[in-house]
Amino acid sequence: MIIYSDMDGVLADFFGDLEKLHKVNHWKEIRDIDKALQDLKGTQFFADLPTFHMMTYPLVGHLKEIESLNKTIQWGIISTPLKCDHEHSIEMKKRWLKKNGLMPSKHNLHFLYDKEQLATNRLDGSPNVLIDDKTTNVKKWRDKGGIGLLFQANTDSVDTIKKHIDRIVRDER
Repeated sequence: MIIYSDMDGVLADFFGDLEKLHKVNHWKEIRDIDKALQDLKGTQFFADLPTFHMMTYPLVGHLKEIESLNKTIQWGIISTPLKCDHEHSIEMKKRWLKKNGLMPSKHNLHFLYDKEQLATNRLDGSPNVLIDDKTTNVKKWRDKGGIGLLFQANTDSVDTIKKHIDRIVRDER
């Protein structure tokens, strides 16, 4: 089993910085979100995002601890790159992971538009886990046979998500 975490909204405060950049209270107040995302093209935006300090490090630390204690469980990252800036946004996200000491093993680092393609183990069909802030990603993941956990770092409790993960790990044994 691999426990994957999304980046933006789970580990990195993408939406908070987007709100600051556009001087709005909520990112949904941005009039033209497509243009706002296009304006990020070629910038350092993803590399410079803040972490959810009291959420990010406890969550990833927990995932690393689970991996170290269980030979059959790994942790990883699945993040969606900007369609208008695919390669550059991936490089900036990798830079962010390295800078913040959050880089998983290379074989568990994925940048995909369709995350659900990794919902199950390709060899035995067993479910993988996705922690994501986007409801549609969690639904697609579950529909493909994975275990999807909805988590928004700016509103949810890290202790609650850790308990959900622990329950899944116990059931795996």
